[in-house]
Amino acid sequence: MSYCVGCRLRNKKCAFLKRECPKLSKGELVFCYECTGFPCDRLGTLNERYKTRYKMSMIENLNFIEENGLQKFIESQERDLEMPHLR
Repeated sequence: MSYCVGCRLRNKKCAFLKRECPKLSKGELVFCYECTGFPCDRLGTLNERYKTRYKMSMIENLNFIEENGLQKFIESQERDLEMPHLR
């Protein structure tokens, strides 16, 4: 399985979307927000699961990356990890 620069920045294999999305698997997209169908049903289902289990939204994160860039997203995540009491 190839690697995705989206949600798995630490070079872990994509466990969810890429193997089910032809556009991602063929390299036509880098991030889901680039798709005209964003957010797709599969991402919506995963997003709800992640909101429940991990208190985070994949869709909100992708919207942030689209609006602010990947580097700003990484910086915001690093700040959150350094100061978890502010979440």
